Amino acid sequence: MQSNSGSKREKQDITYRVIFEESTEPKIIIDRDGMIIDANKAFADTFGKKIPDCIGLNAFSLLPADIAGERKKKIEETFLTGQRLVFEDERNNRFYRNSLYPVKNKEGIFDCIYIFAQDITDIRIAEKRTKKQSAFNREAMEAIPGPFVVLDPGGTIISCNSYFRNVVTGKEEDELSGINTFDLFHPDDRALAIAKLENIKENGTEESAEIRVMIHGGPDFRWFRISTKRIIVDNEMFLVSSGTDIEKYKKTEQELIINNEQLLRILYESRTGGWEWDLKTGVNKWTEGIWELYGLARNSWEPSYESWKRSIIEEDREKTEKAIAEASENGLPFKIQWRVRHADASIHWIFCRGLPCMERDGTVSRYLGIVLDVTDLKSAEMKLRESEERFRKFFEQHSAVMLLLDQQTSDIIDANLAAEEFYGWGQDKLRSMNIRNITPSSSDVITDIFDSWKNTEKRCFTTTHSKADGSIREVEVFAQKVIVKDNVLVYCIIHDITERMIAEKKIGKLSVALEQSPAIVVITDPEGCIEYVNSTFTKHTGYTFEEARGKNPRILQSGLMPHEFYEYLWSSILSGKVWHGEFQNRKKNGDLCWEDAIISAIRDENGGITSFVAVKEDITEKKRIWNELVAARDKAEESDRLKTAFINNISHEIRTPMNGILGFSQLLKEQQLSGEEQREYIELIQQSGERMMRLINDIVEISRIDARDTPVELAEIPLNSLLGYLYEKFSADAEKKGLQLTWKSGLSDEESLIITDGAKLELIMSNLLENAMKFTPEGDIDFGCEKKENLLEFYVVDTGVGIPSGMKEKIFERFNQVDNTLSRMHDGAGLGLSITKSYIEMLGGIIHVEPGISGGSRFYFTLPCTPERHTDPVHPVASESPEKPVMTIVIAEDDEVSALLLKKSLKHENINIMIASNGREAVELVRQHPGTNLVLMDIKMPDMNGFEATRLIKQMRPDLLVIAQTAFASPEDREKAFYAGCDGFLAKPVRKSELLDMIRSLNDK
Repeated sequence: MQSNSGSKREKQDITYRVIFEESTEPKIIIDRDGMIIDANKAFADTFGKKIPDCIGLNAFSLLPADIAGERKKKIEETFLTGQRLVFEDERNNRFYRNSLYPVKNKEGIFDCIYIFAQDITDIRIAEKRTKKQSAFNREAMEAIPGPFVVLDPGGTIISCNSYFRNVVTGKEEDELSGINTFDLFHPDDRALAIAKLENIKENGTEESAEIRVMIHGGPDFRWFRISTKRIIVDNEMFLVSSGTDIEKYKKTEQELIINNEQLLRILYESRTGGWEWDLKTGVNKWTEGIWELYGLARNSWEPSYESWKRSIIEEDREKTEKAIAEASENGLPFKIQWRVRHADASIHWIFCRGLPCMERDGTVSRYLGIVLDVTDLKSAEMKLRESEERFRKFFEQHSAVMLLLDQQTSDIIDANLAAEEFYGWGQDKLRSMNIRNITPSSSDVITDIFDSWKNTEKRCFTTTHSKADGSIREVEVFAQKVIVKDNVLVYCIIHDITERMIAEKKIGKLSVALEQSPAIVVITDPEGCIEYVNSTFTKHTGYTFEEARGKNPRILQSGLMPHEFYEYLWSSILSGKVWHGEFQNRKKNGDLCWEDAIISAIRDENGGITSFVAVKEDITEKKRIWNELVAARDKAEESDRLKTAFINNISHEIRTPMNGILGFSQLLKEQQLSGEEQREYIELIQQSGERMMRLINDIVEISRIDARDTPVELAEIPLNSLLGYLYEKFSADAEKKGLQLTWKSGLSDEESLIITDGAKLELIMSNLLENAMKFTPEGDIDFGCEKKENLLEFYVVDTGVGIPSGMKEKIFERFNQVDNTLSRMHDGAGLGLSITKSYIEMLGGIIHVEPGISGGSRFYFTLPCTPERHTDPVHPVASESPEKPVMTIVIAEDDEVSALLLKKSLKHENINIMIASNGREAVELVRQHPGTNLVLMDIKMPDMNGFEATRLIKQMRPDLLVIAQTAFASPEDREKAFYAGCDGFLAKPVRKSELLDMIRSLNDK
């Protein structure tokens, strides 16, 4: 029978073939000359062919000349190195990753290459989307109406918009690399800018400042209000700064310092947002531009603090009031932003700057300020934040595993949620790890990978990564170098290709595995002619491939399967179903065998059948074992039936003698009985008791045989004397039934001295004679022994009812009788012959039964013929029998009838008897009567059992004899009794002779 591991490999081989053929990826196997050995449907579809048309073609002939030349170089390189080769190309607007795997033959030489192409168009499209997103972000930067720049924490320029390049610096983007933004500020403003920058980095606040910026490197400069905030991208800090040209407002402000009246006039004339606030009087003065900025109709409100406050939308009002109040109370300048709602419901952002005007005494009497509409700037900032958020969400929520690494240190800078799910570590944990923590490769290999980024921008490679649970996964890494503020980072997209790699390795071994498969594989053409068989087919059937090729599989037919069987098989596979069933076939040498087969049709893209594939397993041995199991099951069911019959019979066998014992015991109580009737009733009670005793002994003996607790006691016995004794024992019963009983021994008296277990041999012969007496209503019974070579053959022949031929073996099984019905004419539990057979086998013999010559049955069994042992005769020494000593015996027995029986049995033995009803009383009697010679101890008693009582008595009187007498007769109970200290053991019912013999033997020790 085929092993489970072999069956598993067969199923795997079938799976590999299906994977190869049904894969949507083009796959072929070619030899060193480029000839196609095997191809799948996807490959054939690529070139508009069918699979059989591809087999035998030169793969390079299917390609344009320039591509074919490049492919030949790749093939040669793969054969030369013996290593997998992966490369990418583009065909018909689709991107493919081509994998070449060299495959060894049985001699270990690379003689073919397994090639498959993987469509990675979706990956490339995703990369293009990423580029488009980057372009979108770029356009958003360019849309900001003012300078916009992204800086590293030191102020170095990373990225900027065209306004910054063209208006501020006058340089191209590649010329700005490494320039620090502080170098563009007026020397007098650099300290302020640096202080603001440090505050932003430390507190994360957004800061604004009015800074003079050197235009095209100077000496000309312009005033800009520059707002800067801190952002964190991939766990790295960046600064985003935007500016508003306030050159004209600064000039106006300078003129206001010279002459307030002139300043106000200029503000009114320029319609800019200028204001004055007298702290002492509370009077407000607004320029014409403020009404428009606040979205108020001209002269609809008085220019007052309250009017200004009401123009602020409610959400910003409290915060704005508080900021201005704090500044005015301390006489400090302020810069603040708030929102106002115009009449058309549009929301506008207002930037206000106020400067305190000090009196000669140092007090602040009023504030002057300007107001700007910074809605466009705010919109640009919001677009930037949205762009940043979109990028963050793209990174965080992308289904692919993404990591950002430091090329110098190989530290993990950032990881997305997919990475957390894949590796099993949280994002924060991953950001604190090094790529070496998740790559089992050696440190040198990792170092080489990262060093290679010095000469490349992007790479695709495979490696292994470990997860938090310790498992190792094969991964494919798409990585690209990114330079951020002079730091070289590596952006990685990671795909788990473990299953794909496993599949590829399995497919790579498909051809060899198919040939070496322990399963029988047969492939035929549509007409059923054999095209391919593997080596297992040859080993199994004896037919070589050359002998089987072109033949129909009917060459294997045994002729024992019905014609309808094959009709159903063909109708199933021709209809597209997979047929699964069993054949009884014939091998080349004529031997019959059973095969478990799966047969299916292989169809082309049009649904036409191209071939049939049969995968078969030799199940001859499995069928044999199955038949044995079925037979064993039937035997177990028969045994169960016999046991049920036995239970019914044993109930009858117990109740029948009990009926006689109890019934005649009741009749004995009647006073009118004559002496003859009393003797008759007592005799019947005795017979019923002996019948029950035989049944109990048989059941106990069966238990001892099962427990292997039946010792064989070999000794020299006179066989002729034993046979004569059996004749005397059964002759009276035979005479009563009118049967002729005879015996014969073929041994002389000297030869009849044999070594065996006499007791068991007597029981064997007694059982056979009792059966013969029981089942022989009239005629003869003959028994005896003959010597045949080195064996003694014993026999018991009767002219009784006989035994059916189908029961000759079963009658020796337990609980089995020729007639197990309730209406059977003979009593018995069906254990005698089973015990007899067991004893004979213990003595080294075999028993058989055959029909008698004159009807009836002939039982005979053989035993080894052992030579007699010559020993010096033992002559008994005459001695005078001493007077029986007076003994004192304590009987510990809770059952009054059993206690009385023992007392009556010892009545005439000159013995003083004391009765204890439990173990505690027995211990007390021994204590009170130190002259006690013996204790008869029952085991099961109330208050204190016999085991405990014996232990206490032995502590007082270690030399006092204790005999256990109990209905518990198992070997375990016997062992417990001796362990407790008992000197002897008797099983109930206790016979008087047996009790006296044990008392005498113990006293003689």
